[in-house]
Amino acid sequence: MSSQIPTLSIGMIVKNEEKHLRNCLNHLKPILNAIPCELIIADTGSTDSTIEIARAFTDCDKILQIEWNNNFAEARNHTVHAAKGEWYMFLDADEYFEDTVDLIRFFVSGEYKNFKTATYQVRDYHADNSGYRAAILRRLCVLTPETAFKGFVHENLPAWQPSFNINSYVRHHGYIDDVSPDLIKQKLLRNLPMLEREHDENPDALNPVKYLAYSYLDLGETKKAFDYLEKTMRLGASSPKQAMFQTLHYMAAVFYAKSKTPEGYRKAIAIIDKCLAESTYRSLAALDMYSNKGDYHSALEEYGNAAKAFEASYQLMQLYFSNKLDMCDAGLHTSEHANEIGLWLLTVNLAYCYAHLNNAAAAFEWAARTPMTIVKTIDIYFSLMNQTGQFWRVKELFDRIAWLQNSPNTVETMDKLLARFDEIVLKNPQAAVILQPFFDSYVTIIYEYLQRKKMSLEYMHPIHQVAHHLHLADTCKKQGNESNALKHIEAAIKADSRFTALIQGR
Repeated sequence: MSSQIPTLSIGMIVKNEEKHLRNCLNHLKPILNAIPCELIIADTGSTDSTIEIARAFTDCDKILQIEWNNNFAEARNHTVHAAKGEWYMFLDADEYFEDTVDLIRFFVSGEYKNFKTATYQVRDYHADNSGYRAAILRRLCVLTPETAFKGFVHENLPAWQPSFNINSYVRHHGYIDDVSPDLIKQKLLRNLPMLEREHDENPDALNPVKYLAYSYLDLGETKKAFDYLEKTMRLGASSPKQAMFQTLHYMAAVFYAKSKTPEGYRKAIAIIDKCLAESTYRSLAALDMYSNKGDYHSALEEYGNAAKAFEASYQLMQLYFSNKLDMCDAGLHTSEHANEIGLWLLTVNLAYCYAHLNNAAAAFEWAARTPMTIVKTIDIYFSLMNQTGQFWRVKELFDRIAWLQNSPNTVETMDKLLARFDEIVLKNPQAAVILQPFFDSYVTIIYEYLQRKKMSLEYMHPIHQVAHHLHLADTCKKQGNESNALKHIEAAIKADSRFTALIQGR
C-alpha cells in the first residue's frame, strides 16, 4: 500500500465470508490500482479463513477485530474512524464490482471535489441470470469529522448535497444465491429486533419506523405494517425536507397498491398526485412515482392516463442517465426503476399502452426504443404485430439487429427473432407480401442461420429451403455455372411456391 494520503478509503465489515471475500476483493483491484486507496476491513468474529484472505489484500493494521453489538452503524463506524482518505466508500463482502469505469473516472478526473456524496447501483440478479433488481444506494461521501453511519440496521451515510450518481455497479449475492422465502423471512426476522430497539431508543427517528413498516408488510403482518406506516407519515409530515415528503408519499402509495384492488390503486394514485402537486423536486422518488402511477392506471385499464405517467417517468429517466436528475433524495429513497431494466419496462409499457389506444404508430415508436440486448424485445414486437396486424414491421427488427452481426449476444437475438418469425410470419397467408421489402437480405440472414444450426435440407422449413437454394444459385452464378444456378432456382420455387414472384424477380 502506498504511503501517499489516500483519495479514497474503502471500508468493509465481515464475518465468516470466505465464500465471497476473495472474489469481492479481486474485483476491487482496478479501483485500488487506479486511485490512491486504503482498504479497511473490520471483522466481527470470523471462525473461518476470512482473516487470512483479507491479509492478502491489505495491511495487517488495516484489519480490525471488533465486537458485534447488534448495531450495523456502530460496526461500520469503526472503519470510518480508522479511515484517512479524502472520501469514504463501503461495500459488503457478498458484493463485487462488475463495472468500475465511471467510479474510477469520478476520482481520477478530480470531479469528486465538486460533490459531498455519491451513489452507485447495486444489482440483485435472479438465480438464472435472466434479469436483476437494481437499487441506487448512497455508498460514498466526503470524509470529515462528522462522517458517521446512523441506523442499527439499514444503516446510512449522511445525505449531504450535492450528490453525484456514478454509473458503476456491483453484483450482490445476498438475496440471489439462496432466494428461498425461508431465507428472506430469516433475514427480516433478524432485522426486526434491531429496528425495534432503535425505535425504542429514539421514537421520533423516521428510518426505523419506515423499515418496520416494510418488514411487517413483507412478513404478511398487514395490520402492524399499516400501524407503522401511519406513524411514519405522521413523523414525516413534520419534516421540512421535500425530498423526504416525496419518499414517504411514494411509500404510502406502494402500500395501498399492494392490495391489488381498484380501491387500492385509486388511493395510491391520489397520494402520488398530491405529492407531485406539492413537491418542487423532480428526483428519484418522483421518477418511481410516475412509473408506478402508470402501472396503477394500466391495472385500471386507463391507458391514456397510464401513457402520460410513463412518459413523465421516461423524461426523468433520461435526466438520470445523463446525470442531470436532482439527487436530493439519494439515500432517503432507494429507486427501484432507475436502471436499464426499468428503462426497458417503461418503453415496453408505453408500447402496450398505445397499442391498447389503437395508436399503432406510437406503439411501434416506443417499441423501437427498447434495447435489442434484451431478447424479450423480440416478443414485444411480435405481440404488437399480432395486435395491430402490421407484420411488415418485422423488417425493423432485422434492420436493428443486422449491424450487430458476429456478436455472441446478437446471434442469440437473431436466432430468437428467426424462431418467432417462422412461428408467426411464415404461417401467415401474406408471408410473401411481408417478405417482399427485404427478401434478399432475409435470404442471406437465413442462410447464415442454417449454417450455424447445421440443419439438413429435409428438415428445413420450406422457406428455409428457398433461402438455401437461392444462396447456392447465387454462388453458381458467380462461378459462371448458369445451368446449376437455374436448377437451384427451380428447386427454390418448388420448395415454396408462395415466393415464386419474389424468386423470379431477383
